Amino acid sequence: DLRVRGDREEERGGDRSIFNVELVAVASRSKAKAEAFCAELKLGDEVARVEEYETLLLEESSSFDAVYLPLPTSTHATWVRKFAEAGKHVIVEKPVGVTIEEVRDMVKCCREHGVALMDGTMFAHHERFKAMTQLFEDRLHWIPSRVTSAFTFYGGPDFLAKGNIRTRADGDPLGCLGDVGWYCLRLGLCAFRYERPEAVVARVHDQSDEGVPFDMDCDVYFAGGRLLTLHCSFKHHFRQWFEAVSVDPRYGARVVRCDDFVIPTREQVCSFAVDEIPNQQTIDYDTVCCRSSVTLPFYGVCQEKNMFDAFATDLVSGSQSRRFFERATLHTSDLIQAVLDSARDGGKRVSPVPWSDDDGSVATSFPPLLVSFVLRVVFTCASATLSYYDDYACCCCCSVVVLPSSSSPPPPSSSSSWKKRQDWESKRDLLHDDLAEERRAPGAVRGR
Repeated sequence: DLRVRGDREEERGGDRSIFNVELVAVASRSKAKAEAFCAELKLGDEVARVEEYETLLLEESSSFDAVYLPLPTSTHATWVRKFAEAGKHVIVEKPVGVTIEEVRDMVKCCREHGVALMDGTMFAHHERFKAMTQLFEDRLHWIPSRVTSAFTFYGGPDFLAKGNIRTRADGDPLGCLGDVGWYCLRLGLCAFRYERPEAVVARVHDQSDEGVPFDMDCDVYFAGGRLLTLHCSFKHHFRQWFEAVSVDPRYGARVVRCDDFVIPTREQVCSFAVDEIPNQQTIDYDTVCCRSSVTLPFYGVCQEKNMFDAFATDLVSGSQSRRFFERATLHTSDLIQAVLDSARDGGKRVSPVPWSDDDGSVATSFPPLLVSFVLRVVFTCASATLSYYDDYACCCCCSVVVLPSSSSPPPPSSSSSWKKRQDWESKRDLLHDDLAEERRAPGAVRGR
């Protein structure tokens, strides 16, 4: 469990890396709540219980490298600046800021003080999503045309009646847009390779008396009539799906589908599907399109742990990965602002501002692991079973130590998990070869 400490061994491109993340402290506005959080997670006495966030900034309490902040969005700008000025790297929960101006200021402050800033979009660190991005990055075969997604859940009367920080203007005034719409927008931007949209049209169907959106949808228009459509809500049953479509005039359509892209239904195994549909689809009304489909499984991946592994890598690898995470945050926040402006103006068509701090297209791939290291982390955490977002920050205090390559153990070639991974990779390669062969063949049609 990453909240305590975790070890991970991984091989990528021949490089083996070990990550050791140690939870050092939990801070809350009251020590009793920090104690309750630690008791719930069965954390030992080696994890400090800290009262008041300011205490973490005192010299005797500041022997850590990074902090994780799941505080109310309205407080992010203040605490990110304080920890950045203290020389601490920061993971901050999404949405990163109430306005795009706040987000730009946070990024600027972290750059000025030489510390990293990453948003807490955890699904982006799952091996499944990284496999999806490989499809999206294939400029030869992925020509994005349409992305449709939804992330909704039913909060209930108490939740909506300002019973949760996410429905209060003094906590998270972005409401469902910032809490769940963020994921749909990030996914859509990745599918469109972070291309700047031409316009946004948003509609709010329900909101609080303070103007916090509870239920809304929006259309994001890209050049050439291409479209990203999403629905985010606190008032609908639980859904977290997307469908991304690429239309290639040479071969046909490729469709990427996932029913649980934000939070995998099962951590032990999850998947996504890819359909290949030829241009020649039907010869009569009563026919069934012949398509090739493949479902790609992923086993035993903890995306929360992966996020901290990626963050730790960022602390060591420097500007390459840091630049990617900053710009992904800025681009998503820019789009959040445009959606919010359209919604507040009655659904008026709004053109997003030019991408902030953009000197070229943003690569969607995650940077390679560059070194082996140990990461020591301390949290001031939020708990779902306690008052979520209300009384906790998460302080990842990390001491980074570079290990010599000789200290890395060999890959677990004898383990069953390693063999399963090798078997799956062999099957995947065969499937990719089969799909490539079908793409070269004429489209076939099968009658019902």
